[in-house]
Amino acid sequence: MQHRPDKTALLDAVARFLEKEIKPAVSDPSLAFRVLIAQSLCQLVAAEIQMEEIAEGAEIDRLAALLPELDLDLERARASREERTRALARASRELCARIASGAVAIEPGSEVWEHVTTVLRGELLTSSPRFDTSLEIE
Repeated sequence: MQHRPDKTALLDAVARFLEKEIKPAVSDPSLAFRVLIAQSLCQLVAAEIQMEEIAEGAEIDRLAALLPELDLDLERARASREERTRALARASRELCARIASGAVAIEPGSEVWEHVTTVLRGELLTSSPRFDTSLEIE
């Protein structure tokens, strides 16, 4: 039986090919820039795929703890991507509504604060891995 590489391995291979073989052979600066963009996009999508299920599972767990009365079916949410997306959207909308209405306080150090900053850091790390996500300001 032959096993095909997974999506992240394929995207990583394309990114390496663009970086190591294509970009050095391109003399046109504007085309070289587009090759660099293509390489970065391959790396970005590979990182998203790799971390998506883990990050979304952790996010559902945090939302279930923050909103126990929502009665999220965690097993069902973990069973499929579609169910996970639906549960995340529902719980996130509810949390946002509560924050907007003032029903839930979002203060540094609170569970809600930790959840929101974790989600935002994850988004930043996925879209820009070199972005400094620390809360320290010099």
